[in-house]
Amino acid sequence: MTLVRRTFRALSISDFPASRHGLRKRAYLGMAVGVGALALLSVPAVAHASTSPSTTTFKFSGAVQGTLTQSNGPCESVGGYGGQFAFSSKLRGSSSDEWTVNVNNLGKQKNGGTFNKFGGLTGNGVSVVLQSSNGTTDYYWASKSGVLTITPTSGSLKILLVPDQSFSGKPGKGTIHLTGSWGCEASS
Repeated sequence: MTLVRRTFRALSISDFPASRHGLRKRAYLGMAVGVGALALLSVPAVAHASTSPSTTTFKFSGAVQGTLTQSNGPCESVGGYGGQFAFSSKLRGSSSDEWTVNVNNLGKQKNGGTFNKFGGLTGNGVSVVLQSSNGTTDYYWASKSGVLTITPTSGSLKILLVPDQSFSGKPGKGTIHLTGSWGCEASS
């Protein structure tokens, strides 16, 4: 009795014999594509836009130090034009206990923008004015340099404030580095 040895060839689309190594390679590639497709299907199809911060926060360093934080106000209170943020709190380096950060974009960019040149309330209309009060005297600082970004529902800043003499109160004392961000809550 003779033993007949049969050799099986793996079929291929091109009618050329496929090697076991090639078949294994294609099987692994198929599994990788399948796993990749599953991963893509599990991710939401729409990319989420960046969200505004959950609180309004301003951090001070330099002549005045500390942090002022509050819940975001209604979206009607902020916009591409900026916003006004009032706080009742003490900061180190000052006897004031009332603080107001005025962010102004009185220029042509109604939807906001990113600014690094400041002209006060005149000129290009982009400024950040810090006002403090100790109950008897108001003190003012105005933006000199830095970066201010405003959107219709949020904003952020990293600026240098210097004593300002253009208001009816007194110029603030010393320079202040101010960083901060704000957002808003849509009304129901």
